[in-house]
Amino acid sequence: MPEVNVENRIFERIPLFLPASFCAADPHVGDQVFVSDISSNGVRIKTQNRLFYGDNVSVDVQIPGQEIPVKVEGRVMWARIRGDHMWDVGLRFAKPLLVKMASLYNFVFHSAVSES
Repeated sequence: MPEVNVENRIFERIPLFLPASFCAADPHVGDQVFVSDISSNGVRIKTQNRLFYGDNVSVDVQIPGQEIPVKVEGRVMWARIRGDHMWDVGLRFAKPLLVKMASLYNFVFHSAVSES
């Protein structure tokens, strides 16, 4: 039987690649990470640090053209090792971040318009 991939998402994911930084409850975590997609409900980050299900994480996403990063907080819902010694980590926000997402949507919209 073929595998069925069903997305149970309310908000659309925005695929992007942005630098970020984060810190978790573990004081050893805090190196540079990258956001690979984000929505109003959560974010996928790439990092060399292993995070565990249930960890609370705060991520500062640096949006080009803005001095102050967008700060988001979430809980680790999954983590997968990649072949390049990096981890893909999925964070779910405690509540939808509609207002904070406005600056990200604006950045993505203007990036798409300038590329076309």
